[in-house]
Amino acid sequence: ERARVHFLRGKLCFPRSDIEGCLREHGRALELARRARLQVQEAAALGGLGDAAYMQGRMVSAHEAFRQCVELCQRTGLGRIELANRPMLAFTRWFAGDTRGALAEARAAIAAAERAAQRRACMVAHHAAYFCCHSLLDLPGAQAHAEAAEALARELSARRFEA
Repeated sequence: ERARVHFLRGKLCFPRSDIEGCLREHGRALELARRARLQVQEAAALGGLGDAAYMQGRMVSAHEAFRQCVELCQRTGLGRIELANRPMLAFTRWFAGDTRGALAEARAAIAAAERAAQRRACMVAHHAAYFCCHSLLDLPGAQAHAEAAEALARELSARRFEA
């Protein structure tokens, strides 16, 4: 229960841009989850640490946390957490300079999210694919991903993602 509480505290720090709080709370959540052998909480905490490193602009560290999260989810069947974090593998890989690898990650995340009917994860993955296509000067591909992301944002009433 304490691992869950620290995870929730970390999630609350993220929208307030409290990076130190986010790192502290997710780090504590990870420690407690591992000690109690709670894989769901461990995966959630790893995703939270990925978010915190992303906020810091530490893309290699963020990618590593998201990679560990997704791999744990795949080993243990935690599909919901995997789908939520998988698009971030694409974003962090793109920011780290591997655009083609990031596009492959984004496409895999889109396919997985579509199979599971997880529209938010699909929307975020389309955003990642847009940035990759745009960087590769595949403007028709970028346009298609932007349109798909915008349609999903409207369906979800996710106004902050519409822009």
